[in-house]
Amino acid sequence: MQQNEYLTRYLKQQFDRQQNYDQILKKVKGSGYMNKKRILNIVAILLVVIIVAAMSPSIYAQIKWNIEYKEYQNREISYGSGAVDEAIKEYEKNVAMDYVYKDNIGVKIDSIMITDDYFKMNVNFRIPEDIEINTDTFVYGFAVYDENDNIYGVSGGMFYGSKNDEGSDYWKKLYKELDIKYDKKDVFAVQLNDSTSTGVVTSTRGNIITSTTMTSNKGFPKSKKLYIRIFKIGYNLIQFNEEKTQVVATDSVILTNQEWNFDIEIPEEFYNRETINLKISNEIDGFELTKAEVTETGMVLNVKLKGLVETIMEGREQTVQELQNAVNEIIHVEDKNGDKYNNINMGTTENKDEVKLKFDISKNDFKENEFYLCIRLENNNYKLKLGKGDVP
Repeated sequence: MQQNEYLTRYLKQQFDRQQNYDQILKKVKGSGYMNKKRILNIVAILLVVIIVAAMSPSIYAQIKWNIEYKEYQNREISYGSGAVDEAIKEYEKNVAMDYVYKDNIGVKIDSIMITDDYFKMNVNFRIPEDIEINTDTFVYGFAVYDENDNIYGVSGGMFYGSKNDEGSDYWKKLYKELDIKYDKKDVFAVQLNDSTSTGVVTSTRGNIITSTTMTSNKGFPKSKKLYIRIFKIGYNLIQFNEEKTQVVATDSVILTNQEWNFDIEIPEEFYNRETINLKISNEIDGFELTKAEVTETGMVLNVKLKGLVETIMEGREQTVQELQNAVNEIIHVEDKNGDKYNNINMGTTENKDEVKLKFDISKNDFKENEFYLCIRLENNNYKLKLGKGDVP
């Protein structure tokens, strides 16, 4: 953190060590003697100098934070609202909304989707056609929370280099604004998401549509209203070597630091959603199903399977396809016709030896078909029927 030049100069003039020492000596020599009270006064002066010098970075940091938060409170914001109307696909919902413009850039929320463990929003950007943009690296900051101040997730945007610092503490300002209590040792624990991804869906000159998704092991609440903020819009620049094998330089371009705030009324099917809990037909030593449920958007299984974490760790030395093949041989799902379903999303959780797997099997699929969890454990193959019921 770069200190203020005037503050540094002032502190140096007021608390210069040699200058204070000379002044003290001058007074002592002039008096001819030094009583206990004077000694204590000198010690007190030195102590104040030491304390102030030690605290000055903290004082400056607090001053800087107060200024930044004041600017945050006084920032100019564009607002928008929308109501969900028609369905696209099976569960994702369109949002009826017009573009809200700021700095000649229009922003609106096209659609949303919410389940217990999955959130998705499509954000539509209207950019002046004369602005050249690298749409492959288009990026923006966002914050999503509900009417009860449950924070789904906050991101300052993955801008490369120093530009990433400009929105990286947005979470801190949002917490203060909403009076969110949090553990300073784990500041992101209050956010419900455990993974986030953003990518461009379509792009034409003057128009970019992006999709941001979040997953949650904690679970997204059955909210009736969402507040979505979009801010700090731009794109990254990446320079490769001649062989296109290595990045040699990066930079970022910020198109605007303005902010858009949207409030979205959630449709009844989102907050009255019902998740089907699952259980397996029998237990096997070396395998534990810790969570099993199916929603409108997929089947999620949290498992502890002997050898699975080791297989995933070994995948660091493999291609993505090789890792997927290795995992699919150990665990996958089949239906009553023998059709195979491999996981479409996989990751470890905060629990030791636990892996989260997602399969492209919806509630409707489950109602119309039978599914079996197929695992390989110590060279033995098992086929376990998945039925309704809570995991023990």
